[in-house]
Amino acid sequence: MFATGVAVLSRLFGLQPFSNRCTIPSELSLIVLCVSLASFAQDGVLRFWMLPAPAGEMLQLGLTCGALFLCRLLWRRHRDNHDVRGVAARNILIAGNDPIGRDVRKYLESLRYAGYRFKGFVTLNERDEDASNADEADTVGNINDVISLAKSLFVDEIIFSHRPTTLGILSGVLSQAGPAGIDVRLIPGISEKLKRRADVEYLGDLPTIALNSREKHAMSQLMKRATDVGLGVAVLITMSPAFLLVALLIKLQSPGPVVYRSKRVGYKGRVFNCYKFRTMIQDADSMRDQYAHLNERRDILFKIAKDPRLTPIGKVLRKYSLDELPQLWNVLCGDMSLVGPRPSIQSEVAQYKISDLCRLDAVPGMTGLWQVEARHDPSFETYVSLDSKYVREWSLWLDLKIILRTVNVVLKGTGT
Repeated sequence: MFATGVAVLSRLFGLQPFSNRCTIPSELSLIVLCVSLASFAQDGVLRFWMLPAPAGEMLQLGLTCGALFLCRLLWRRHRDNHDVRGVAARNILIAGNDPIGRDVRKYLESLRYAGYRFKGFVTLNERDEDASNADEADTVGNINDVISLAKSLFVDEIIFSHRPTTLGILSGVLSQAGPAGIDVRLIPGISEKLKRRADVEYLGDLPTIALNSREKHAMSQLMKRATDVGLGVAVLITMSPAFLLVALLIKLQSPGPVVYRSKRVGYKGRVFNCYKFRTMIQDADSMRDQYAHLNERRDILFKIAKDPRLTPIGKVLRKYSLDELPQLWNVLCGDMSLVGPRPSIQSEVAQYKISDLCRLDAVPGMTGLWQVEARHDPSFETYVSLDSKYVREWSLWLDLKIILRTVNVVLKGTGT
């Protein structure tokens, strides 16, 4: 009863889902208020039914407040670290390069840990837009191309600085933004009535009208991250003796580093260093063109099953996917997850069509839907299709099923 009351009141007072909209003192006061009201409600019900009050009620109240506050502090620290590194930043486009639009940009950039990253202005082509004062250096395009621009720049939100006077502009953007998974907000003008509007949301102290808003999965994402860290640490500790043995065999069979490091493209186009055990001879990358005629994949993918550049130990590591175990470090750093689309090579992403970029809307993973369903399918279209399906249908249950299927795939030694 008490736990249910705390959960319901947390939702009513805006503590759920997690957000950075409140200051830490404000969150603490709301937590105390929610827990106190839930405790009073419990006392009222027990007195009405003439039931005995539970022992240690004050201790329960204090521990609940402390646990909730600690969880939110840990979540804030996690989000702040990701925001500073650009891992979990929310990319925004501002429609309207006018004084209001520029003020909105400055304000959002002042919210250091809110995670907003300005990607540019798009012009509305309206007479009330002051073209002489527009910041052309930050103008990336026109409202007619805003959705394609948003996709190419990995934009999460489009913020209109004012309601467009030209008929059809706002409705046209909304009709395309919804299927594309892009939030749309409007900065209300003097004539906008904010009272009793259910769609008013605050960015810091800035009121906005949410015209299109995706469902947030803050708790699920937090659980996914906790699973990544927990399993990642467990596997690293358990497999550390095997890591040392593999490192020794790599060194004995060929000169060069034990761990191969390459630049990969991850969540929303962020580039990071991806780690793998080295399975090829030294300087194998420089020989890629030499063996291009052996490529067994289609379009922009590159893969050779019996690659002549592989070392003897490298063939074994590839067969059982053991070469990817160092990516557990990427998982702990937050650059990758245990499950997600595979991180892409920069040269491949440069050839992506706009529709292919949707696979970068999720944190890349050590394994994914493509690995367990179509690992040997040479088609790039299948590759993108399965990754896009994962992004659209993601859930913790889907991650669990993929992990279990991955264990079966690895034990069969189907890697190449």
